[in-house]
Amino acid sequence: DFKSVYKRGVSFHSDSIVLFVFKGDLKTQVIECDRVSSCTRAMVGYTSSKKVGNAVSRNRAKRRIKSLFSSFEDSIQERTYVFVAKSLAAKTSYENLKGDFVKVLSASKSFL
Repeated sequence: DFKSVYKRGVSFHSDSIVLFVFKGDLKTQVIECDRVSSCTRAMVGYTSSKKVGNAVSRNRAKRRIKSLFSSFEDSIQERTYVFVAKSLAAKTSYENLKGDFVKVLSASKSFL
């Protein structure tokens, strides 16, 4: 539940992403599992408001953040994460977005 993470979690900000992290247990469940050996128990949510733009821009921003999470998921701790796309997330270059992604995860000490 996003609201629980917003209330009980800690936020970390960058130019294009806000990350809310809750280190406790919010009904931990398997979100994605391609193979039994590569299951992640991290709960992950992605959201963007209408401030980001129209539906195409909002979905593009969320897709880009999802792609980044999937590329880093093996090195990220099992916690509850909510990534909020800011307006720059849909417009900035992939390298800048990746830098912001690493910045918020590093600030939250979520890397293994």
